[in-house]
Parts: sequence; structure tokens; C-alpha cells
Amino acid sequence: MNARPILVTGATGNVGGAAARALLSAGRPVRVAGTDVDRLRALFPHAEAVMLDLRRPETFAPAVTGAGGLVLVRWCTRTPMRTAAPRTP
Repeated sequence: MNARPILVTGATGNVGGAAARALLSAGRPVRVAGTDVDRLRALFPHAEAVMLDLRRPETFAPAVTGAGGLVLVRWCTRTPMRTAAPRTP
């Protein structure tokens, strides 16, 4: 029986990369996801690399379909993101 891959986002960063390497070292199938698929393939030649852009919902289903689990790592900033339109005087 083939195990389903664990989807790891943020694999080009410190936390996601460490998670992907640990899973691969443990012999688990891994699918790394991000916006630069060529870079992901270069960093993780033994993992499946797929496009996933959290700003583009149409990339979600192809990335997660068939995955057996998810390690979700997202870059964040100390500057709060604006969620509402700026006020006008």
C-alpha cells in the first residue's frame, strides 16, 4: 500500500524546510508546496513539488488533493496587514 504524501507549505523557509527534511528522513512521502516550484524541486529532489499560492484559491485543490496530512507554515510579518479600507477624513 502506498502512503499518501504529507503536504508541507513554506518549505523554502526555516520551519517548513525543517519539517519537510524531517519527514523525508523518516521515510515519509512528502509534497512540498509554494510559488516557486523549480526552487522547491532543487531543494527537495526526493519530494513531489506543487504550486500553491495562498493568495490564489484556485491553487488549493490541486495541491491538497490526495494528501494524507498537512503541515501549514505561512510567512508572517510584524507589521499588521490591513483588512479594511483606510478611513477617509
